[in-house]
Amino acid sequence: MEEDSEKPMDNTEIDAKDQPVTENTNPRDENTTEKSSAKGGEEEEERETRVEDVPSSGLSNSDDIKDSDGDIESLLANAEGAKPGANINDSWGIFKEGWLDILGNGELRKKILVPGQGHTTRPQTDQVVTLRTKGWLEDGTEIDWHDSITIHLGDGDVVQAWDLAVILMELGEKAVITAAPRFAYGEEGRDPDVPPNSLVRYELELLQVGDAPDVKDMPVEERCKMADQKREQGNKNFARKDYANAISSYRRALSFIEDLQPTGSKEEKAKVIDMKVKCLNNLAAAQLKIEAYEAALKTCNNALALDPNSVKALFRKGKVLAGQLNLNEAVTTMKKALALEPSNKIIHQELSKVMEKINQEKAEEKQLYQKMVGDMANIKNVPEQETLKSKGISRLVLIGSASLIAISGVLIAVLLMK
Repeated sequence: MEEDSEKPMDNTEIDAKDQPVTENTNPRDENTTEKSSAKGGEEEEERETRVEDVPSSGLSNSDDIKDSDGDIESLLANAEGAKPGANINDSWGIFKEGWLDILGNGELRKKILVPGQGHTTRPQTDQVVTLRTKGWLEDGTEIDWHDSITIHLGDGDVVQAWDLAVILMELGEKAVITAAPRFAYGEEGRDPDVPPNSLVRYELELLQVGDAPDVKDMPVEERCKMADQKREQGNKNFARKDYANAISSYRRALSFIEDLQPTGSKEEKAKVIDMKVKCLNNLAAAQLKIEAYEAALKTCNNALALDPNSVKALFRKGKVLAGQLNLNEAVTTMKKALALEPSNKIIHQELSKVMEKINQEKAEEKQLYQKMVGDMANIKNVPEQETLKSKGISRLVLIGSASLIAISGVLIAVLLMK
């Protein structure tokens, strides 16, 4: 069902192919190039993406792992408690009067340059806003300049500093904000223009505020396109090892198509199913990265419910089961994937690892039983009279010990026959 012409798959494969060419309006990714192997979730993991769980209509992971989930209020809450002023210097004079310390820890500050039209014009989470933006690094390097960029607040498609600051802006307001690395491009930075752990400064102007369109009113083609765009963003987050935001992007991608039941042509139905499976497989890859095994297992099962022959869903389910130490079941599942792709080296490697663990456990069990038999034999060899005198052990205990030795011998024989 999934069409991947790249490498077989790796531990965190990501489906990045068959994506529509769209204009890049994401400030997190402007001027960036896709990283390969070590950096790229897409290249490193066979360009597969992660997407989230879907509702009870057949795709759901209600108890999935906790992350920012694109929710502004939770982002604000999660950001609190950091050491005041951490990662912030005063090269831009941000500790002088006139600056609003948004989080109370000095890591995200805002100063109004041009007042807006009043508090009632402030945007709400989940609304769509249009901004004019300019950005700078500490050395003066210009980044993220846009005369007009439209974003969906809370979707996580832009740096967190924007999401957190814009909801405090009024229509028509122009403000400057400074952000610590974790609210911008983090420890990874953004190749080639943003080094790791960069403090950034933005000038933002809020041009328009409006409600997001109702997904249910969109045609099937448009919903699939929006889902794929969010999936692409998830891939980019995954490539930066930002797995929480990757999961958030995949969930958002699924929200466009999770309840979609196309009634059109077979091609349309196949396209929707294919997109759902890709998103779910991508989500499972991200969940595996953070060892959210229960959530990942549900995601894999949801994908397999749509496409029982999805090699990637089977492979990831096998990895999840191995992570949960259900080794025999993991072997069975991986063998199913291997039967569908016999030449897949990655599956061969992972299957070998699981088999090695199983053999190691068997060897340890045999050693344990052999030790038990040895201990029982030592007890039997102690002279009966001496045993009775020194330890007061009755003949009944000795008989029981002999019986235990016999039973242990049978167990060892059974193990050796395996």
